[in-house]
Amino acid sequence: WGPNDIAGVFATAKLIQSADAFVDVNKFTPAASEPVRLKGAVMGVPMTYGNHLMLFFNKNIVANAPSTTDELIQSARTHTDAKANKFGLVFFQNEPFWLAPFVGAFGGWPLVIDPDGNARLELNSDAMKNALAYLYKLKTVDKIIPKECDYDCAKGLFLEGKAAFTINGDWSVKEFQAKLGDQLGIAPLPVLSETNRPLTPMISGRYVFINAQIAPTKKEAVKEFLNFLTSREIQIEVAERLNRIPATSEALNDPRISGLKAIQPMIAAAANGRPMPAQTEMRAAWDAMRPVQQKIMSGDLTPEKGVNVMQQSALEKLAALKK
Repeated sequence: WGPNDIAGVFATAKLIQSADAFVDVNKFTPAASEPVRLKGAVMGVPMTYGNHLMLFFNKNIVANAPSTTDELIQSARTHTDAKANKFGLVFFQNEPFWLAPFVGAFGGWPLVIDPDGNARLELNSDAMKNALAYLYKLKTVDKIIPKECDYDCAKGLFLEGKAAFTINGDWSVKEFQAKLGDQLGIAPLPVLSETNRPLTPMISGRYVFINAQIAPTKKEAVKEFLNFLTSREIQIEVAERLNRIPATSEALNDPRISGLKAIQPMIAAAANGRPMPAQTEMRAAWDAMRPVQQKIMSGDLTPEKGVNVMQQSALEKLAALKK
């Protein structure tokens, strides 16, 4: 049980097997199954999909969500007072998961995947360079985000009413609702004004992975259990209790799901997303991107040089993972 990005590592190590022999993988939405598809095989059983970033806003501070980044910056400026520790926008500045939507909006992606499912690292792209420069501009030119802010910082400022907007994931909806109630706004990430493309959050979910060494005598029991977990009623119960988007088409289209107020904006926010690659290359990319992004955001490295450092580091980490 876990996120999709462990699928590539587990599959490379031959620790898991395809879900195709245990469940009908066609019953899952493409958004749920594609993040664990490796060379044509679905390597995990989707329980939910999403796990994606959205724009949250405090309706006590701003009435509506901006549709473009220019509008976001303009609104955020009016609600930023660094001396009072109040900011227009907060998010986890040094984590590449928060960088990825900007890379997508600039026309790139950390990996290029061919039709056969083979992945190629592409961290030294113009899109990556432009995305990093854009985040740095938000801090140094637009000055709408704190000088430093990790995940807990961003969440805390938003919950304390000291931030108008925050970028966070669907996992935070219940906590934000408990604090803000009807004053919590949820919207898709805005369109990047520079390219007229929407910010592109990575989409994944939660998956059950099947041990490659399951005894033949236990396969029918595993099959029965997995089909129970992915049945319409269990999928809907998971959605109702956990505020997560169902993974199966029949549950997603059930009228009970359309009646869940928290789920609908999450579905809308996922519409512009792209599946998070499950290939081992993505694990190498994350580990290479993180320290470089931190140096760029602190002003110790330029985006132009940083993307080349990222690419070389990722290639080295990938080689180590594949030994």
